[in-house]
Amino acid sequence: MYQGEGNPTAKTRCPPRFQKEAPRAIRIRLQLDEEIDRLLAEQVFSAVDYSAWAAPIVVIKKANGTLRLCADLSTCLNEALMQHQHPLPTPDDVFTNFHSGSTSTQIDFADVYLQIEDDDEAKELLTFNTHRGLKLRCNPLPSSVKSAPGIFQ
Repeated sequence: MYQGEGNPTAKTRCPPRFQKEAPRAIRIRLQLDEEIDRLLAEQVFSAVDYSAWAAPIVVIKKANGTLRLCADLSTCLNEALMQHQHPLPTPDDVFTNFHSGSTSTQIDFADVYLQIEDDDEAKELLTFNTHRGLKLRCNPLPSSVKSAPGIFQ
């Protein structure tokens, strides 16, 4: 995993925000338990007992019937984060740099943010509430963080 600089940082003088988890149907909770256990086993999340920051999770049912676990960072975290701003090159700039090239490639960035590990301070911000009363701390950078594109660049 890439461990670089540019982790999500809260604005100064921003108080921590803690959002409660929404109630869920028992059928969904059983499937959600399986998904949480899988993500804990793969070390995508770490379980923590306490956090001053916590966002609720959103559960999305995929076409194959499994669940996707997402954090609703719009409720508490994204407004409190400093934005990492980097200018994107225009297509003209990119094509000018590669005008003499003879080969090209294609890169799939589908799970690119999962390759960036956060430091401990950033992990404190990236904590989610679950129906278990257990809080999950995200180890890699989630794509729903407002500053994720700037951090990746």
